[in-house]
Amino acid sequence: MKIIRIRLLAKVISVIWLLHAVPVFAGVENEPKSTPPSSIPDKTKKDKVPAPEKRYVVIEESDISPQEKERAEFLPLPLVGEYDEIIRRVTPKGSEAVDVKLLADYLLEKSKDHPICRMNTHPSNCMLRWLLTTVSRESWLYPWLTYLKDNMWVWDYDIASGILAKSFGTHLVKQDIFTMVRIILGEFSLFGTDAGEVHTGKRQVFKVAFGPQSLKLITSQLDKFSKRFVSQLSDSLTGSSIRLEVGKFLMSSIISTVFGFDVSADEHRTKFDEIREHFQGVVEASVKLPFDYGFQMRPRAMRDSYLRQHYGAIYDKKILLLEDIKWLVETAKSKGVLDNIDYMGEAESGEPLLRAVVRNAGGHDKLTEEDYQDLLNPMIAGTDTGSFFQMAVISELARDRESLEKIIIEMKQVLTKFGVPMTGFGSHEWTDDQMTEENMPTLHLLIEKILMELPPVPVDSRRVKDDFVIYFLDREATKKQPQGRRVFRKLFLRAGETMTLPIYYLNPREGSTNPHISPELMGLPLKERVKYKHTFVNRSQFHACVGQHFIRKLEKLLILNLISSGRKPVLEQEIEHFELSFKGTIAIEDDLTIRFERLSFDDIPIPPQHQEEEMEAEIEDEDMNELTGQVERLSLTSSTSSTGTPTAHQTQPVATLPLLEPPEQ
Repeated sequence: MKIIRIRLLAKVISVIWLLHAVPVFAGVENEPKSTPPSSIPDKTKKDKVPAPEKRYVVIEESDISPQEKERAEFLPLPLVGEYDEIIRRVTPKGSEAVDVKLLADYLLEKSKDHPICRMNTHPSNCMLRWLLTTVSRESWLYPWLTYLKDNMWVWDYDIASGILAKSFGTHLVKQDIFTMVRIILGEFSLFGTDAGEVHTGKRQVFKVAFGPQSLKLITSQLDKFSKRFVSQLSDSLTGSSIRLEVGKFLMSSIISTVFGFDVSADEHRTKFDEIREHFQGVVEASVKLPFDYGFQMRPRAMRDSYLRQHYGAIYDKKILLLEDIKWLVETAKSKGVLDNIDYMGEAESGEPLLRAVVRNAGGHDKLTEEDYQDLLNPMIAGTDTGSFFQMAVISELARDRESLEKIIIEMKQVLTKFGVPMTGFGSHEWTDDQMTEENMPTLHLLIEKILMELPPVPVDSRRVKDDFVIYFLDREATKKQPQGRRVFRKLFLRAGETMTLPIYYLNPREGSTNPHISPELMGLPLKERVKYKHTFVNRSQFHACVGQHFIRKLEKLLILNLISSGRKPVLEQEIEHFELSFKGTIAIEDDLTIRFERLSFDDIPIPPQHQEEEMEAEIEDEDMNELTGQVERLSLTSSTSSTGTPTAHQTQPVATLPLLEPPEQ
């Protein structure tokens, strides 16, 4: 307390000296003293933790000399589990029993000494097995005589990063792997297309509603959705019902962002429930198809009949979902969402996606089936994955009580800083300034940690478009060579093969059993390690998820409004780690029950160091107000002569002088 008073007294003395010293130099242009660059603290740059050194670095072929290229060795690609029972279990017609995690765990165990392995799902009892397997993948006959190509699983973190950065969306494409999505969304959807003019154009349209800058304009709207959802939560929910409930919240938020009205309002409740039911099962079927050898081995001309026979529900869903979208468009129009569109102008940030699509079409009456599918795209892409993510964050918050307490402390500090009384927590409208990483580091880190440890899409696959080679500089092997000699590895991929990126295993999550992630990366602190996750394929310049900013913001609002309403999630049972499965999206298999207990903010006291900071800030606020009044009185006295004549320095307002430092927080 004495230190604070002494510091304020020193400020008063400096103010008085400056106010009386300024007239002496009145009319003289003051040149700032130059300060040596080394003595100027750069507050914009934070101490950065150096990135771990990579073993494999992708290299452009043009940067490798012919001599080095000749010496380059192929990365070994062992064929794992060719006829193993566990592989056959995940293949028959994408059955409901498929759990890709069982397969992935098995392949990782068999690939401890190899950064990439090959898998093939051809059945041992197939009469055409000889046709599927007799030709080596190195043979020029391989593309023509082998109907069922190998599936490459990439386990090495560095190799996966290079592939995502250089080949995703160009050499590695969606093709028939996204057949289910294309049946519903069409050939030219954002979700179903690869790098190119069409894909780029649709990304730009989507950013009108879902880009980070646009989302800042609808924070208030999403906050209201979140508050209403929290107010309707039951006191206790099981794991499956939590996902169902957050799925309602997520879908209503997405539809509002796309169509500009509240579809979950009482007047639309029945229709909203129908729409949600129509969306169920789309993603699961999409993920199963790459493992269905019955589909993969068929010529393209015969695939449609196979799909209609074994996946006929997808075609029915396409019809139902298009009808739902048309209803949403007409309802939005009746509510005035499409009024006053400037068809010659640019898209407006923060406007519903519907307005941008209608503007591009030239009018509501000119919407095509492709336009309707574009409006459907964000709901297909985000509903299942997003509902799991939100459920996972709530479950982890209920499990990790230490993080919960830290988030409550950060909330109390932030709202005190912004002048919101304790009694106003529940009704307070959250803003982007309050939800920054700087203000709420624990909440931010919790969300990024869940995205790393429980990625909603645990396994991602692409088809090899044409034969091509990727070159990697092997730094570890290069260090053992004479100076100046580099060692390269080359990865040769054949057209029609599948490349699988097991995102869950590639992320540097705590407890990872993947030996192909460097110890340097795994040794980074959590807040640094989360920056290296592959979730949302963020290292791909063509396919990084457009909606990732939306789901992060929505999750922050959900957690903040849940806690500020005076409730906290609590697990009824102690769980150290969640049991997981990969069925379409990632899923928590534990029989969870989460209670939402009453929370008293007084039960979570602010730690002593934070209390001192708050007390100091309050004292300085009070004394600063008093000091400001003294400064104003002193400035009037010093700027006016005894006869009332202004002195020369009055032309330079006192407010522009660096008299006071901002109060420390």
